[in-house]
Amino acid sequence: MGSMKRNDKRLKIRVKYCGGCNPGYDRLALVKGIAERLSGKVALVGSDSNGIALVLAVEGCPIACADLSPFEGLEVRVITCPEDAELFICQIEARAS
Repeated sequence: MGSMKRNDKRLKIRVKYCGGCNPGYDRLALVKGIAERLSGKVALVGSDSNGIALVLAVEGCPIACADLSPFEGLEVRVITCPEDAELFICQIEARAS
């Protein structure tokens, strides 16, 4: 991930997964689809990255039990189903245009 150019204008998004105890869909495939559809607009980055614009909490079910307290002060978006992901993609596309 260190190969990003300094003038990279992509939105840096940190993905946080829940524990996956009761997922109702394939969370990894969903995030891969988000990355593909928003290619060129976003960069999914690791926890060691600076300049994170928002955190995408990918929860496997509506209980959404992942601990998001480490991200206090950052914009956090929560996805609990594929429909949430579709809304997120639309919002990011609108934001990037």
